[in-house]
Amino acid sequence: MSYSHPAVKLIGLVLITFAYYLVGKIGLGFASVHVSATPVWVPAGMAVALFLLLGFSIWPAIFAGAFLVNVTTAGSVFTSAGIAVGNTLEGILTAWLLQRFAHGVHAFESPPDILKSAILAGLLSPTVGATIGVTSLMIGRYVLLNEYPIVWLTWWMGDATGVLIVTPAILLWAQHPRIEWNSRQRAELALLFLVLLVTCEVIFGPFINTKHKYPLQFVLVPILIWAAFHFGPRETATLTVLMAVWATWGTINGRGPFTSDSQNEALLLGQAFLAVNTVMALALAAAVQESKDADTRFHATAERLVNKRTEELLHSQARLRSMAQTLTLTEQRERKRMANELHDYLAQLLVLGKMKLSEMHARIQDLSGPVAAMFQEIEQTLTKALDYTRTLIAELSPPVLHDLGLPTALQWLANQMKKHRLTVDVRLGASELPLTENQAILLFHSVRELLINVAKHAGTNKATLTLDVADHMLRIAVQDQGAGFNTDSLEPKQPGLQFGLFSIKERMEELGGWLRVESAPGEGTTVTLGLPLTSVVSSQDVSETEPHVHPPAVKAAGMRRVLLVDDHAMVRQGLRAILDHYPDLFIIGEAADGREAVSISRKRTPDVIIMDINMPRMDGIEATKLIKKERPGTVIIAVSVNDTPHIRESMQKAGASAFVSKEEVGERLYETIMAMTPTSTHSPLSKSQADLQAPSAKINGVDTPS
Repeated sequence: MSYSHPAVKLIGLVLITFAYYLVGKIGLGFASVHVSATPVWVPAGMAVALFLLLGFSIWPAIFAGAFLVNVTTAGSVFTSAGIAVGNTLEGILTAWLLQRFAHGVHAFESPPDILKSAILAGLLSPTVGATIGVTSLMIGRYVLLNEYPIVWLTWWMGDATGVLIVTPAILLWAQHPRIEWNSRQRAELALLFLVLLVTCEVIFGPFINTKHKYPLQFVLVPILIWAAFHFGPRETATLTVLMAVWATWGTINGRGPFTSDSQNEALLLGQAFLAVNTVMALALAAAVQESKDADTRFHATAERLVNKRTEELLHSQARLRSMAQTLTLTEQRERKRMANELHDYLAQLLVLGKMKLSEMHARIQDLSGPVAAMFQEIEQTLTKALDYTRTLIAELSPPVLHDLGLPTALQWLANQMKKHRLTVDVRLGASELPLTENQAILLFHSVRELLINVAKHAGTNKATLTLDVADHMLRIAVQDQGAGFNTDSLEPKQPGLQFGLFSIKERMEELGGWLRVESAPGEGTTVTLGLPLTSVVSSQDVSETEPHVHPPAVKAAGMRRVLLVDDHAMVRQGLRAILDHYPDLFIIGEAADGREAVSISRKRTPDVIIMDINMPRMDGIEATKLIKKERPGTVIIAVSVNDTPHIRESMQKAGASAFVSKEEVGERLYETIMAMTPTSTHSPLSKSQADLQAPSAKINGVDTPS
């Protein structure tokens, strides 16, 4: 039920009337010069606060309360009604002035408003109630003309101090009812009240009072200042009310510095002192609170701006970091594309040239003199061109990284660092890692930069490269015992090592990992890269997509059935041209990638497979594993442009029987095939017999003998 409901409003008016009456009767108990004039009049402050909080519609309650107080004390109905009119008009006028000039209910929350309130509510408005009230008593012949000044002054002083002391406390608690003291403030507040209690007891109390009129009242000023600085207007106003109660009680009992022969005079002096100090303390507390609020607003605004700017910077940093990683990956993809172009075309053309040269050499017998020298010179030229092409491919994009994975690529990188006069001890705790291509590329190049930094800046020719996996976390550490450096900051203050580390750090954070540096001048450096590992779903196995076909029986005896696997048609043609000259070899088909090789192997059961390594869809290593798993007796001979120990070792682990570099196939391929298949229980077929028994068919889109 809201306050606007008639029943609630009526109850509220009754309660206000009763409270006004009760407090008014207590106030009139301090009257001495006249029964209706008291220097302590709390209802004046209460009325102003209620008008500001509840509105002017409560005036009947104020009027009724004032009327009842006076009609039950002294005078007539006329004088009581006149006094009630004066008190009501005074409250309404005071509230209106505070609303008009001092922000109403917030009149005691800023120094300028407090000054206005002191003038309007403390000096001006109380004259209305005092004038109407005393005049009503004089008309009713309850006050003589010669008593008018002292009665009027007492009345005015009582109303003024009531407004200046009581109104701020009510308004401030009504506007800020929530208590937000922390433990330190609670302890300090308890101490403050204890000091106030002891001080008031010394000045006004019956136990420690010295009975002398020393001006000890000024000792209360530092207490008010303490409250003003450490708390706020609300607590300060509350303190002044408690101080006024204690001082008034002591004064009327003849204790304290305000006592005199006249009780009215003593109370007027005490009320004046309290009113002045209340205004001073409230103004000081408001000024301190405004300063605190301004400081809080400033810090809040500054923090908001800083947070906003930080978010913008973090967003920009994330975008720049992502852009840098994108540029790095784009560069690596372009390098890989160029390397593939060199491998797929230039290197294959050079290999094919050497094959043709070997074939021509085999057909032309008894070469000697200038022709033989020319053949040898051409072969050397092609070999040099092929070696240079391999070097370019490795520098642009190491095939070992894409074909064999990061651990093997790091071993290869360690061997390559010998060019920089750096010996790298490699310690691998894992041979296979579930890394995406982008992760592998960025980690590889980060390690490469770290090793190059060691070679350039560490002042040592030895380093240790450690790869370890624990708790789904990949850690790669590059350690040296070189010069070391100060790790206070990895920011790129100057070109050199710090910029490289900063770049790697940004790269790792973009991947979701981290970089840690442990170093000190003269104590070497350890840089650790960390990256959380997630499981990577492997590509679907061919055995799950290709139905198993039972191999047909061998139709001819004495033949070694050969399958050629290479993603370049011209290379397959070159291999076929070389092997077709041998009557004990029969080319049963060709495959352009590993998947086709697995499929044809199941259907045609070759004795020997010539397997390229770097192919699309499925490389030669994976195809070799699948074929050897299904047909362990199949002889697989690996051929590749990339003649590196890691390639040889990987094919050997997959099950390959031998490895022949493509530039040597003309001289070594046939011998290798015969060495891997030394015995035969069947006589060879003639060319015409083979053609009759092997009509052409298509398997997976590749022309193969059936």
